[in-house]
Amino acid sequence: MSGVAEEEGRPTMVEDGRRRGIDRPGYEVFIGILTVVSLGIVAFQLVVRSEQVQDILVGTDALLCFIFLLDTLRSWYYAPDRLAYSLGPRPGKSVPTGIVELLGCVPWLLPLRVLRVSRLIRVRRDLRNRPPEEVLQAFIDRRAEAAAYLVIFAALSVMLVGSSLIALIEPPAPGSNIKTGGDAFWWAFVTITTVGYGDRYPVTGGGRVVGMVTMAVGIVIFGVLTSFLAQSFMRAPGRRLRFRRGARLPELAAATAPAPADADAARFADDAGEIDTAAELRALRAELASVRELIETRLAAPLG
Repeated sequence: MSGVAEEEGRPTMVEDGRRRGIDRPGYEVFIGILTVVSLGIVAFQLVVRSEQVQDILVGTDALLCFIFLLDTLRSWYYAPDRLAYSLGPRPGKSVPTGIVELLGCVPWLLPLRVLRVSRLIRVRRDLRNRPPEEVLQAFIDRRAEAAAYLVIFAALSVMLVGSSLIALIEPPAPGSNIKTGGDAFWWAFVTITTVGYGDRYPVTGGGRVVGMVTMAVGIVIFGVLTSFLAQSFMRAPGRRLRFRRGARLPELAAATAPAPADADAARFADDAGEIDTAAELRALRAELASVRELIETRLAAPLG
């Protein structure tokens, strides 16, 4: 009977695992912001007449389409009912969310980009019943994930704005070596990464100002990322292991959670262990000091 119960319980655990995997408010906020940016790019494409800027907007939109495609695959994988996500709860009578989001990932077709509004609706639905404090706490609990989202968004924004400004300023200038949207985007990429390849560079005053701002923002972005990674590597391994175990096996953690008295005893045991370790270190230092004193005494003694 217990074996049958375990077999019956497995699908529920899988579905719960999928729900936990997709239950990421920080990720939903990130995707929602990128969706708003992509719709803004569509609006700018209808207004801007510069051929170079148009090339940059199209290229950035293609990159966002790739991110949206990964998001659609993720939503399909974590959906409790994949068929309902793809074709709708009632095929033929309801909106096929998966198909709509997949069509919204197609680049270079302007009418299909309007379908990305469905992704905003999904994000709003997922965050509707969450208070702001819970969303903020989710960012704090997953700081590495939030840092990655921040770096991706900041890098895309700076490259988009910086390359667009350069594409407007530099091509008409005499002696300019940035003539196309591809040149401007390449320059923005190597500038924000502080590589400074040198094959493309601004020659006007306005272009150099844009370059200085782009370099400064790039230094800040990668400086913050480097410092955060350093802190992550220096974090105590035991704490990280306990956190991962608690995150992957919440049911086991809840079942084995000690009572308040047991928790106090466990905390006392941990403190006692730390005290024992400190005492052992002091004893080891004393032994090393005595050995060093003995060696110095033997070396100072006259020979024969």
